[in-house]
Amino acid sequence: MGRSRSHAGGGSGAAPPVQGAGLAPDAVRGLHALLAGARRALLITTYAGRNPATVERLVAVCERYGVGVVEVGPQYVNFPGDHPCHLGYRRDRLIDEADAIVLVDVDVPWLPRNTRPDPAARVFHLDTDPVKSTLGAWHFGAHDSYMADSGVALAQLLEAELPVDRALKAEREAWLRASAPAGPAATTDDGPLTARDVTLAVKELLTERSVVLCEEPSNALAITSTLRMNRPGSFFSSGGSGLGWSINAAIGAKLARPDAEVIALVGDGCYVFGVPASAYWVAATYEAPMLTVIYNNSGWHSPKASTHLVHPSGAAHAADAYWVAASAGSRLADLGAAAGGAMAIRVEDRQALREALAQALACVRAGRPAVVEAMLAPTTRQSPGDRGQQAA
Repeated sequence: MGRSRSHAGGGSGAAPPVQGAGLAPDAVRGLHALLAGARRALLITTYAGRNPATVERLVAVCERYGVGVVEVGPQYVNFPGDHPCHLGYRRDRLIDEADAIVLVDVDVPWLPRNTRPDPAARVFHLDTDPVKSTLGAWHFGAHDSYMADSGVALAQLLEAELPVDRALKAEREAWLRASAPAGPAATTDDGPLTARDVTLAVKELLTERSVVLCEEPSNALAITSTLRMNRPGSFFSSGGSGLGWSINAAIGAKLARPDAEVIALVGDGCYVFGVPASAYWVAATYEAPMLTVIYNNSGWHSPKASTHLVHPSGAAHAADAYWVAASAGSRLADLGAAAGGAMAIRVEDRQALREALAQALACVRAGRPAVVEAMLAPTTRQSPGDRGQQAA
């Protein structure tokens, strides 16, 4: 049996918070040697920004050494999106080019079926759980692996003030400039709304008070690459495997930060899994108004994408018979209106999109939830009740 701990004054009570562990001195020197000696240094992270103070230290390290950062499936703002060292959000990018790779608080840095590090590259892994004991079949080989608080470890590296060769740093910075992600493709006024159209319009609403929660698996890369969030603590996504998190987490975010303007970006499936009949009643009852933007493609795109990866030329692809049509014809925003008195707006064209979002945000600022349902191109030509195709 363990004994309870007491405060310094002698009174009993809750134990003080556990302090993060750092690196041993030789590990700090090893990380320095790897970064300072590299010509193409890459750092990959997913959740280093869960401690906002770590972001500033990560920026300082990257500026000191000339290191590029890729955020894969970010759960937080881990690095400012518009910083010159930021190399985008696409998984697998530059893995085979880098000669030094640092993994910091990340579960899936690359997909081995797509890419692998160059055999001559060295990989340094820094994580609160580098073994990934809760993941059944995890293995990304690293030459050096350390269990440590990334914020503490990065502070140690900065405080060591070890020398950095200017010529090698200049070579690394040249690689960063050459590897900068391409600019966004030109938008079009033709065809259905796209995820990028919707996200660009959302981006225009963001202020220093904005907190964005994202649960849109099919368009996660498009959303993060368009928003390119900068402020630590202003962006969150779910790290879990279940769906239905966003609209409920948005309520918690608003209760935690009453001054924030909370915006939930959610796919139509994740919205339904979040049980809007409950979520918007809670939002209204506890005075936690938030703006919800539904990216509605009228079906479950992720299972379609998974099927296509395995059988790119299969029968499902040939007949568009993925059986993923779900919400065609439904008015999902109206669920929020019925349950919690939310303003409900359905948008199908670009001209109305920005006006609808502005109207909805004004509603939220006045203390009432709002839901904007943006209709994207359907993920399938099938409909839920298409018996003819089912029989075929």
